[in-house]
Amino acid sequence: MFSGAITADDDQDGFPESSARYAGGALMEYSRDDDQDGITDMFVSFAGGEPQWARVTLLPDQDGKSRSALIHWEKYPAVLRAELDSDVYIPRPGEFRFAPLMFTEMPGSEKYAGLLYPQPETREPRLTRGNLVFYSLQIQRPGAEFAGAVEWTDIDQGIPWRSTEILNGQVVSVTEYEEGIPALRRVDLDLDSRMETTRRFRKTETSSMDGLESRVTVELTESDWNGDGLYEYAEEYLPDGSVVYSWDMDGSGIRNYSETRNGNQNNESEQK
Repeated sequence: MFSGAITADDDQDGFPESSARYAGGALMEYSRDDDQDGITDMFVSFAGGEPQWARVTLLPDQDGKSRSALIHWEKYPAVLRAELDSDVYIPRPGEFRFAPLMFTEMPGSEKYAGLLYPQPETREPRLTRGNLVFYSLQIQRPGAEFAGAVEWTDIDQGIPWRSTEILNGQVVSVTEYEEGIPALRRVDLDLDSRMETTRRFRKTETSSMDGLESRVTVELTESDWNGDGLYEYAEEYLPDGSVVYSWDMDGSGIRNYSETRNGNQNNESEQK
């Protein structure tokens, strides 16, 4: 049974682009460096002759940055999940199929049995982050409000519509989206199981077509600390960078005291 590596120089320039490693006649690993820059563009791990997981270089983002994604197959080519940076993409069952390799049977010899040999599937387009988002049912990533929390974002045909942040088994924030962009977030800042704080986001031009990548700006934060249905405290973030802090000082239901901070000076005002 053959153990070793088979390399291939597809463009016949004297430098191999790919390598397939075998142990006891079984295909174990396949790696490929298409542009021969010393950085592996695709690495695939096998078990029992079946691809199990792969690390592949995605097409560059709009900013030209290239990133690598980890692809886990349920049964090749059906994808179980994908990982990119700290995000996990969970596709709808059976709908995300990714087959970067096809296989041919190499003839055997008196000494060795035939081998399953992988080759790149040229008809399979390069993956993008947009592909991962589009096929996702949910995306898991670090929480936006609390360190150690996990945020689960529900996706419909590539468009996020709700995010739920969970810390130690407790829901601590829920974000609602409008046209794929975060619009409103309810937060349990004091972890008492009551969403007393509301954040509203300013709609701005974004260079990203992906709401998960958009840089949103908080426009207004309001908190109802005593649970009476009235917001006793608020922070308003103005376009010029200044922040207006306001309080309901006497329990009247009206925030009658405010301070404006612009980084250089503070302005105080009281409504009588």
